[in-house]
Amino acid sequence: MQMHFSFSHLQLKRLATALSLSLLLVLAFTQGWAQSTQGTIGGTVKNPAGVPLNGATITLTNTDEGNARSTTSNTAGTFSFLDVKAAHYTVKIAAPGFNTWVMSGVTLLVRQELNLTVSLMAGDPQHITQVTPDSLGSIETSTATISSHFNTAQVTE
Repeated sequence: MQMHFSFSHLQLKRLATALSLSLLLVLAFTQGWAQSTQGTIGGTVKNPAGVPLNGATITLTNTDEGNARSTTSNTAGTFSFLDVKAAHYTVKIAAPGFNTWVMSGVTLLVRQELNLTVSLMAGDPQHITQVTPDSLGSIETSTATISSHFNTAQVTE
């Protein structure tokens, strides 16, 4: 038994369009299912009065691999590093007229978000304010988010 199909030019165009759209939808959903294993590290930099600091330099160093990348805080004092590998890091924040803030030994897990709110102390940028990861706040297990707030009274120099 042989089947014979007859399509007009308009029907073939419609069929080709429908197949193309179906393929695009399949590709879009497939990309969504391939979840990233990368995390994020971000936060806000403020002065001791709580005013956001624009232009602070934030350096993120992967201590496992030895590579570093930097960004600056915006007018709202916020910064972010996207697509951060799960690894061990040092976060350094420096701004003219303020002590340099450094946190070493930060461990970022797969798809984890680390949010820091840092109040820099007025002073010499050559003076280092060292913070330990033990001072990190609570971990939100449902979203893998760590959120911490640091002010000048909480930091040991």
